[in-house]
Amino acid sequence: MREVDDRVRRGARPSDAELEHKAHIKRARVQALNESRNEAHREAERSAHDLHRAALDELDESHYQISACGKLRYAVPYAFGYRTNCKRRWVGRELADVFAEELGGEGHDREYWLNEVRCGRILIRGAVVTQLPLVLSDPDWVVHLAHRHEGAVLNIPIGIVYEDEHLLVVDKPASVPAHPCGRYRKNSLSFLLHLQRKQKDPCADVAVKSSTTELRGVHRLDRLTSGILILAKDAETAKQLTQQIVDGLVRKKYLARVAGRFGGVEQAQVECTLPLNYDARSCRAHVDTVQGKPARTTFVVRRYSAERDYSIVECTPFTGRTHQIRVHLQALGHPIINDPLYADAATHAKYACENAQLGPGGAEPEQSEPLCSEAVLQEGKTLGCLVCPAMQQAVAERVNSKHQFHIDLHALEYILQDRRAFRTEEPTWSLDTNKRK
Repeated sequence: MREVDDRVRRGARPSDAELEHKAHIKRARVQALNESRNEAHREAERSAHDLHRAALDELDESHYQISACGKLRYAVPYAFGYRTNCKRRWVGRELADVFAEELGGEGHDREYWLNEVRCGRILIRGAVVTQLPLVLSDPDWVVHLAHRHEGAVLNIPIGIVYEDEHLLVVDKPASVPAHPCGRYRKNSLSFLLHLQRKQKDPCADVAVKSSTTELRGVHRLDRLTSGILILAKDAETAKQLTQQIVDGLVRKKYLARVAGRFGGVEQAQVECTLPLNYDARSCRAHVDTVQGKPARTTFVVRRYSAERDYSIVECTPFTGRTHQIRVHLQALGHPIINDPLYADAATHAKYACENAQLGPGGAEPEQSEPLCSEAVLQEGKTLGCLVCPAMQQAVAERVNSKHQFHIDLHALEYILQDRRAFRTEEPTWSLDTNKRK
């Protein structure tokens, strides 16, 4: 290698054999680096999978607390290791700078991350690292030991719509995310479904008969949206169903409650084909006629309430863009009445009374809930928790209008390519006032 480089510097052209030898060494180095990176990622995935299974096995009702009114479910704060793989743009940079820039939140500045390293709460590839500066390299995977405070969810049993050896179809309650993410883990669908199976919850329609540790989602359903969610029990079924959805072979039907009189005539179909673009940073989609992806949704008015000036609309998306139904309704001038992203303040104010039965943001307003024992608070102190000290006399945050638990959008029916149809009951807000129980 050095001889080849010396000849190049002297102006002599290396032979084809020498160039091939140099290229071979470079390819070998790249291959070794990729193998090392892949093995590190596999190691991290195996470790995360094992921890997930262990967490499910240990799960019981003592990990939760139900609100005084019985409508909200809290997860008791607990020690947790947040994991992330080192991204290529992070390589060669100091961890404190990267995390303050990309994972920074309130109080999580550069000094916070430096202190976390000093206190031994940062692990690199499973080993505690306390020296500074801590420079990231490829293929590192990083764990941050912290005290996890989850968001509350509605305390509603998960309905089982259908189950066989390959599929589990559930009626997902609003407020519950389909998988662990962000502020939610024990209050995610997989954990709550597993808890329900273990307890054989008498409120559930059908006991979940199979293990929930290997369930795979085949389509998205936003946290605030309720309704049909299809889960595969094996990789092959997940692959087949996902491909059916991508190919547009699965028919979907949603219900939405929107502002104003939609379409003018009941049962008349309205089609929207505005292209959409999604901004991952702001977590919002928007109409983009230049660079947007094709999107198509049809709408049919089920009912219009002249007294309250809202419409119940049946929505059929033919493509699967993120927030497609919500953005198309907004673009047509009829946003979902309690949509936190796509309905403006005037719309929220106008229809505030429609959520009165559930309180602001779709939840029962209540006094602060006693949640943290002295042991939990001490655990938080040990882990440098920034939330625990702010909790007055070991109580949870008061539920307020900033914490929303649902929007009036419901996945009513999915029909697969083989014509199997899965359908839920219609939500209460979609029924005629006289038909409500």
